[in-house]
Amino acid sequence: MLLFAWDGVVSFSSFPLRVASVIGVCVSLLGWLYLVYVLAVKVFTDRAIQGWTSVTAAVLLLGGVQLVFLGILGQYVGRMYDDVKRRPLFLIEDDTQKE
Repeated sequence: MLLFAWDGVVSFSSFPLRVASVIGVCVSLLGWLYLVYVLAVKVFTDRAIQGWTSVTAAVLLLGGVQLVFLGILGQYVGRMYDDVKRRPLFLIEDDTQKE
């Protein structure tokens, strides 16, 4: 039943794609904040561990940017999929059949 529920969430909605974009922006912002912190520690103190801080900051920044672009690309593909289905944008009820 969990797989059925998951299929319902990802098959009929582009919401998970938007969530990926938002998470990517948040991770990128946290990466930038961490990079500022790392540079401040490196410049003003002697507590910086050699190599670890720069690798961690690079992984956060690049991971966040990748997630943002993956979300954008996913939203684009989702909109193309909705357009390809050729479903009408709205339905009009036929009043001539009612009596």
